[in-house]
Parts: sequence; C-alpha cells; structure tokens
Amino acid sequence: MRTIFSENVESRWFLPILFLSGITLFILRKSIFVLIQPGRVEDVDVLLREAIQYSWGSIFVVYNFYLHFIPRLVTIFSLYLFGIANVNLAMNIAAIIIATLCAVFFSTKQFRFIIKNDTLRALCSLFIIAAPGMSEIYSNISSIQWFLNIFTMLFTLLLLFRYEEYQKQSKKKKYLYAFFCSASFLSSAFSIVFLPALIYVIIREIRKKRGEIITIISYAIPTSLLLLQTLLLYFNYSQQFKSPIVQVSTDIVRSTIQIFSASVIKVFYYNIFQYSGEWMYLIPIGVIAFILLNSIRNGLKFEIFVLCCVTATLFWSVIVRGGMAERFMSFAIVFLFILVVRQFDKKKSLLFRLIFFAVMIIVISNIASGFFISSSADKNWKYVTDLYDPSGKYQCYVGEVPHGWAILVPCLKPMSNNATTIPTSSSSTSSGPLITFTPPVVSTTTSIMSSSSSTISGLLVTFTATILPTPDYGTVQFYIDDTVTGRPVTIFGGQATFSISSLSVGSHHISASYSGAPNFYASISDQTTITVLSTSNLKGANLSGINIQGISLSGVDLQGTNLSGANMQGIDLSNANLQDADLHGAVLQGTNLKGANLMGANLNGVVLSGIDLSDANLKGANIKGASFAGAITNGCNGCP
Repeated sequence: MRTIFSENVESRWFLPILFLSGITLFILRKSIFVLIQPGRVEDVDVLLREAIQYSWGSIFVVYNFYLHFIPRLVTIFSLYLFGIANVNLAMNIAAIIIATLCAVFFSTKQFRFIIKNDTLRALCSLFIIAAPGMSEIYSNISSIQWFLNIFTMLFTLLLLFRYEEYQKQSKKKKYLYAFFCSASFLSSAFSIVFLPALIYVIIREIRKKRGEIITIISYAIPTSLLLLQTLLLYFNYSQQFKSPIVQVSTDIVRSTIQIFSASVIKVFYYNIFQYSGEWMYLIPIGVIAFILLNSIRNGLKFEIFVLCCVTATLFWSVIVRGGMAERFMSFAIVFLFILVVRQFDKKKSLLFRLIFFAVMIIVISNIASGFFISSSADKNWKYVTDLYDPSGKYQCYVGEVPHGWAILVPCLKPMSNNATTIPTSSSSTSSGPLITFTPPVVSTTTSIMSSSSSTISGLLVTFTATILPTPDYGTVQFYIDDTVTGRPVTIFGGQATFSISSLSVGSHHISASYSGAPNFYASISDQTTITVLSTSNLKGANLSGINIQGISLSGVDLQGTNLSGANMQGIDLSNANLQDADLHGAVLQGTNLKGANLMGANLNGVVLSGIDLSDANLKGANIKGASFAGAITNGCNGCP
C-alpha cells in the first residue's frame, strides 16, 4: 500500500518499461495468430484497396463522413516498405505501437496536475489498454481513433490547465505536438468536441498579447485542421441525413444518457449489457456524486470539463454512427476511471487507501473477466492476398477475396480459392497483366419486428431490422406509413434499431430499407403493423408483454385486457377497472392498485409484495401462486 501511494517515480526506465508492458497487454488480449492475419475487412476493403488504387492521394479520401489521415498514412508506408504480403501485419503492429504511445502519454510528468502519483498514472495508462470495451478497438489501424481521441483530450487539458508549463517546452517538442495533434484531428471525427476549448485558448492568448508565436502556431494549426475536419463532417452529414435534428433530438439525448450510464457501470461490471437488473443504474449516480462532492473544495473545473467532453463525445457518436455508438464507450470508460483514481490520489488517509484497494480489486476482477479477446471474432475477416513466395517472386495466387472487392494483381495466371471469383484482364505490365477480381455481390433479405404488436399512445416502442446474411456495413432507413422517419441507422451485427414514442393513435405500418454496401445488395422488408391505443380505449386490448412504465392509468377501464407479462412497475393503477383482466406474470413492483377493481382478474404467480391494495376489489380473482407478503390490504375485498 505504501508503494502505490509513495513519492513519484524518477527512474529513466519507468516509461520504457511501461511502454513494453502496454505492448505485452495488447498482444495478450488478442493472440499473435490474429495479429498475423492480413486484417479485418475495413483495414483491407477501405484502407489497403484505396492505397493500391490512389497511392498518396488516398490520404484525402473521406470514409464514414471523416478523414482517416493516420490509418491511411500507416497503410501507405506499410505497403511500400513491407510489400503486399506483409502489409496487414505491419499495419496491426503500427496500430499497437500508436495506441500504446497514446496510453503511456498520460504517465509523463506533465500530467501530475491531474494525478500526482506516477504509479497511479501508470495504472491508468494500463487501464486504457486493458479496459473492458468493444473487442474491435484492439490491434487494428482502422480503429486507432479511440486512442487518438485520448491523446487529443490530454493535449487539450495541457493547454487549458497548464498553459504556462506548455510554453516552457522546447521548440522541437512543440513542433512534434503540432504534427501529432494535426494528424490526430484529421483521423478522428469525435475530436471536434475539443474545438470550443481550443478556440477559447487561442482567444485567451490573443487577448493577453503574448508574443510566443511558435507556441501559438503549435496549437493554432491543429485547431485550423480540426475546424476543416468539422466542416467536412458537417457537409457530409447534412447531405446524408435529410431529417432535421429536432425530430430525432429526444432519441439522441436518451441514447446518450443510456450509453453514459453504461460506460460508468462497465468500469466495474463487464457484462452490463447481459444484465437486466435496474439497480445497476444506481452506480453512475453514486460514482458521479462521489467525484463531484470529493472535488468541490478544490474546485470543479477539471472534473466538469472532463465529464462534459465525455458526454459530448458520446452524444456526437450517437448522431454520426447511430446504432454503433456503444463502440465509443471506451473513451468514456477511460476518463471516468481516471476521475475515480484522481479522487483517491487527493486523499491520503488510511480509510481512502483501503477504499481505493477495494475499488481496484473490483475493477481488476472486472477486467479479468473480459480480458482475452477471442479470435472467433475474426472468422469473417478474409485473407486478401498471398502473392509472394519466400524468394520474393509472384505466386499468382490470391487468397479469399472479400465479396464485392476488386484488386489489381500483377500475375500471368492468377488463381483464387474463391470459386465464384471471376478474373478479367484489364492491362499489362512488365510483370504480367493487371487482373481485376470481381466477385458477385451477395443478395440480402431484410426483416423487421417490433417490441410489441400493440402499444399505448406516448409509450416508447422499438423496431429492429435484421439483415441476412450479415453484411459488413450499410445503413437502414425506417419508414412509418411509407414515409421516411428519422435518420438512417448504421447496422451493427446485422441489425439496426429505431425507437419512437410519438406515434399517433391508430394503426401504423412500419418497414425498413437496407441501403446495401460494396459487398451486399440492398433490400426492403415487408411491413409490420402496430396498433397505438389511447388510454380511453384499452378495454379488451392485447397488451401482452409490453412495457407500460412512465404513464398513468389511474381510473382507466382495462376490463378484459390481456396484460400478461407486461412491465407495469411503478405506474398508477388506482381506481382502474381491471375486471377479468389477465395479469399473469406481470411485473407490478411499486404499482399503486388502491381502489382498483380486480374482480375475476387472473393474478396467477403475480408478486404483490408491498403494493397498496387498500379498498381494491379482488372478489373472484385467480390469486393462485400470487404473493401478498407486505401488501397493504386495508378494506380490500377478496384479499387473503
């Protein structure tokens, strides 16, 4: 315990050992077998293909609404230095090195203003690498933006909170910062959340009339490039999504809150998405309250700024990437962990040290439960080329060519283990003809289902579109009554979801249209029908299995209504008419049934513990297996 909370580490081997430890963690998380694979589809289908086709011009190609400067630069150098046979391995190794450097950057002395103790900052650096998150972000150059975002966040913190110290840096270091930050800003769409802070720093320094021109240039140039990236992202986004932001703002805010809460929880509980316990969402409230209350004496500028940046990043990822926003949780997870560790670094009491060790045991156990990333996630990532034999000559063999991908191969008689590949000659070189492999595009089918067939006006209903076979990429546009609704949603795992709570009363037809991708044909689903009922027209309705939380049904006529399996937790059913209603398996925890008419209702297996049943009428109701422990039954007719 004393070692962890001891004085700062001054050894010159501190950072090199930490860097090698980070490299080791990356390789341990994903087996070396995966690292030597040619790469995932996005690495190959976007970065490598365009590097072959456009060479240095590929740096300026926009993909997914933003530039990918560093990934494309790494791809070009890897292709030219190591050849097409080893290009993907070189790209993966470069990704690990860059990601580790971004993580270790936090352990340098200049960030002692955040966490004084070097050992604790080193712990945070290792957490950046080992944090529970999406397996996609590891070992691939196309996903390096997550780590670049961490680097740009730390650089912004230096300018905001330690500008005087930054001014004292050498010219060489400032030039390096200018280059690395410029490259990072042109590689991550989500770095735009730091733009207001950078503009503020520039205005602040201009007003103070400081003449350190090199210092200002070192962050003014990256800021200008970030502004360019922001404008580019905006124009692409506005052309792609025609729906006004106002129409989808509610869903975006709701998704942001959910992802933020899940980010906090995932620091302590890896399998949060597989756990349905509502009490788990009390953890974010407790963690944020602890951070703010423990920092209030020393000022909250740093904590509030970090929390705002984290929230803005998640908010922007919801807008840009839709259903894939959960993949950007790693950024939030990292900085929330840093804020937690910062609180214990401030307090040196024995109690805080004991609490810190308890928290670390929970976090480390959580990381251990999801540390190793199975190579099964890479089964769909195709081999692209295997053109060279050990002597360096062409084998005239192409491995598995991804569907819908064309590659120019300098071979006389190329072959492929993909039987459906059709080679066609296009031109000749000294090595032979350039062959374009053009595999056929795969047909798809799109289906749609809703969270329930009937719902009540004002309740949130979710529609899920499923595309088969599972495509690599694409978006789904949802239609309500043949009218485009909301923005296109990026698919993840072959599915896209859309939620809405503003459907008018009546019957609505919902359908989904898959946009297609370079590998897959577009397709349109059949229509599914959902009936939206007003609270005055619920008598005899089929509301089986729906979630009715958030509305009041006090005094509503629900006679004969099928509510089996419905989630009515915490709603007001006082004086409601539930005569002959089917409540089998319904969740009624915290529900107010005072004065309700439950005559003849089916309450088989329902838990009524702690519920107010005073003055309710249960005469003739089926209460077999129902639990009344702790229920308030004053004046209840038919209660046991």
